[in-house]
This record gives sequence, C-alpha cells and structure tokens, in this order.
Amino acid sequence: MFPKVYLVDENHVNAQGELDKSYYPYYFEIARIAYFYETFGIDCDQLMELGTLCDVMDENYIVNESVHSGDMVVMNCELEKNSNPSAFNVFQQMIFEDRVVAEGVFVCSFMKNNEHFVPEDIQKALE
Repeated sequence: MFPKVYLVDENHVNAQGELDKSYYPYYFEIARIAYFYETFGIDCDQLMELGTLCDVMDENYIVNESVHSGDMVVMNCELEKNSNPSAFNVFQQMIFEDRVVAEGVFVCSFMKNNEHFVPEDIQKALE
C-alpha cells in the first residue's frame, strides 16, 4: 500500500473537536491524488488543464471512529481491479495509532472527450 501522512487540520473539525464527517472524502481525495502523482507520475491538476478529468465514478466508505484536530493520520492507497475495463478501484484506509478509523473503495477512471479510460501505467500495475 502507498502511505501518505497528514495532520488533521483544526479548520476541519466540528464543535466537539472531531474531524467533521464532510472532510473524510477530502482526506481520501488528497491521498489518492498524491498516490497517482508519486506512484505513476500522473498529475491530475495538469491533466485537468489539458481537458482530462481524474474521475471518481462511485465511492463507498465507512468511518469506524473519529480523529481529532492535530492527529497524525496515515492514508493508505492500493489499486484493485474493477469489472469495468474503463475503471479501476482504489482501496483506501485512514489509520490512526495503528487502528483503521476509516476505509473505503473508490471506483476511478480518467475521462477525455466524454470517454472513460485507465492510463497505461495503472493498467500495467493492475496486471
């Protein structure tokens, strides 16, 4: 798995000091974008400027327990095959103190000219 460490931002917590539920997708997203860039050299921001979208077609995640402002979390990413040949799954976990506090599967694809595809480097990694 690809690990990336993040500090839970104090601006992302609710009145109880817990990470607001609306921010869990944000941490999954920034980890996935870092994973694509650091592992495959895919720069989603640059691709978007060129007309290619890094698309999340579906997501399913669960939060098992809360994290708090200032907590250091490890976001793990791992590729998985999808039955759709134009898509792939990214299994992700948020780890705090060796516990899985959130995890999910994100169905991803890239899209240009309204056509979904899987980049060649990701296809090779899935083989």
